[in-house]
Amino acid sequence: EQKPLLEPCTVINPANNGFYDLSDLYSSVALASSSSNSNPNAVINPNSNSNNGALAPGPSTPGAVGWNAKGHDYGMNFTLGICSSPLKPNNEVVDITNTSLVGAYYTDFEGQKFSIGNFNTTPIFRGRKLTLTYQNGSYCPNTNNHLRKSSILNFICDKELLTKASISFVGVLNDCDYFFEVRTSHACVTSKKTDNLTAIWIFLSIVMAFLIVSCGGGFLYK
Repeated sequence: EQKPLLEPCTVINPANNGFYDLSDLYSSVALASSSSNSNPNAVINPNSNSNNGALAPGPSTPGAVGWNAKGHDYGMNFTLGICSSPLKPNNEVVDITNTSLVGAYYTDFEGQKFSIGNFNTTPIFRGRKLTLTYQNGSYCPNTNNHLRKSSILNFICDKELLTKASISFVGVLNDCDYFFEVRTSHACVTSKKTDNLTAIWIFLSIVMAFLIVSCGGGFLYK
């Protein structure tokens, strides 16, 4: 069975066919090509450090949104993008060539930025958990450049939250794998925009049919 084509940062829960849309949480700029000749329908490949002209949200465009999370006992705070890069242009990141793909990072006490994963535009469900995984960040310490930092974002539905989202740092394993909790109303099940339009057209068709029948009945009565 062919899976429906979804827009970036959206997902369907295979358990109940519920539709989830996180796109309002990523950078307010549209997906833009790093090359004027790139295909506008190309698939983003965030898990690559090569500057091969892949599409990416434009962090150099004004309006990019970065979400902050306190590191608490880790000693450093984090900046994350949802399905996008929160990094401002002309920033150097340790071990990273194509910094436009950085999805989350922290800055150490010496001012160096370390990536904790390239952004990803494909959320997935792991059981009942809505997650987003960022991979291929800066190299993990004490691994001889064999392992790279990564992050897992766990999204929780919160309809009472007054802001768009609240991100909390949960923990880190071996200075290599980072875990975050994202509370937001956008992690709650919603309806596809196309489904809403279909429902509107169905309602209008019913109203039109009712009016036609009413007018026709009145004409025959006269």
